[in-house]
Amino acid sequence: MDRNEIEKKVLEHIIEIYGVQEVQLDEKFLNLGDTLDVVELMMELEMEFGNKVSDEEVDEVILGDVNALVDLFDRKLEGNK
Repeated sequence: MDRNEIEKKVLEHIIEIYGVQEVQLDEKFLNLGDTLDVVELMMELEMEFGNKVSDEEVDEVILGDVNALVDLFDRKLEGNK
């Protein structure tokens, strides 16, 4: 799976979980909703991509932006090849 496919899947899940119409890659998660939404999102993405995310990585995502989350799964999936 390439980065564009990962980005598309991540954005689809964010739109569904946060109930927004669109989201930008530089959008901060703290601006979208609360940390429980991030945890739900991470669980969904773990199932989607088949990769476990550590508590430390979840903390980084909460403080980061959408692009950082795409990067995280891009690295994890690249490591599976």
